[in-house]
Amino acid sequence: MSLRQEKGDKIRGPGVLVPFYTYHVKQMVDLLGKEPVYINTNEDFTPNFEAVQKALDNGLDLLLFTNPGNPQGNLWSKEDILRMVEMTGKANCLLMIDEIYCDLVWKGDFYSPIQEAELFKHVIVCRGFSKTLGAQSWRCGYLVAHPTMVERVMRIHDPIYISVPWQQHAIGQYIQNHLDDFNHHVTEVSDLMQSNWRLLSVAIEKYLGWTPIEPAGSMYGMFKHHAKSDKEAIVKGLSHGVGVAPGKIFWPNTPDNTGYIRIHCGISAEKAKEIVKVLEEKSSKQ
Repeated sequence: MSLRQEKGDKIRGPGVLVPFYTYHVKQMVDLLGKEPVYINTNEDFTPNFEAVQKALDNGLDLLLFTNPGNPQGNLWSKEDILRMVEMTGKANCLLMIDEIYCDLVWKGDFYSPIQEAELFKHVIVCRGFSKTLGAQSWRCGYLVAHPTMVERVMRIHDPIYISVPWQQHAIGQYIQNHLDDFNHHVTEVSDLMQSNWRLLSVAIEKYLGWTPIEPAGSMYGMFKHHAKSDKEAIVKGLSHGVGVAPGKIFWPNTPDNTGYIRIHCGISAEKAKEIVKVLEEKSSKQ
C-alpha cells in the first residue's frame, strides 16, 4: 500500500521530471510495481508546468524531483517550488523533494518548502549526509514532513527497520556536539567541487569541444556534446583518457542521443589536475 493509497483505493502511479536520478525510477518500480510517468522539462531544465498539469490531470499519486538537480545541477526558484506545491495539492498528489544536495549549493538562493511557518500536509522533503560527508551510497538520512504524514510513513518504515540504525546515533551526536566542524567540512567540500568544475569544464571544452552547462549546485556538471550519439561522445572521451556518464541513463527509454554527458566533481584537487594533464597529453598526440 502506498503512502497516498487508502484501503480499497487504486494506486494511480508515480511521476518524475526528466532528466531524473536513475535510482528514483528503480525504486518506484521496485516498491510500487509501476513505471513512473515521465514529465518533460523545458530546454533549460526549468519545470514545464503545462506538462506537469497534464500529468496531474491524468492521475498521479506521487511526483518526485531533486533540488539541486542530478544530473543537471539546476536550482529551483522559490516561485516554481511553491507553484508545484499548489498544483500537486489541488490534484491530491504527494510531492516528494529529494534535497540530498541542499548543502552543496554553488550559487543562487536555495529554498525549501520546509522553510514555511507551517508544513504542507502533502509534501515530503528527504535529506541525508552521504554526499556532504563523502560517503556516497551511505543510507543515513531523514525526512521532514507534516506530523500526519510522518505518522503514515512510520507505519511502513518502523516494521522494516525495527529501530534506528546505529549510524543515525553517530551522526546525531556529531552534529549536536560538533556542528561547527560539520559546517566547515561542508564549506570545504563545496569549494573543492566548484574549483574542480572550473578547472575541468575549461579543459573539457577546450580539448573535447563540449559546451559546459553551468551548475548551480549538487556535485555534478553537464555538457552539451556535438556527437551523433551519447555513445560516440563517451568513446571520444575515453580516447582522451576521460570517462563520463552518458545522458541517456537519465532519460526514459535510454535514447541513443540526448546530446548530454555528465561528469562528477567530487574528486581531489590533485585528481582534477591529473585529468587536465591527461587531456592535454592525449590531445597533443592526436
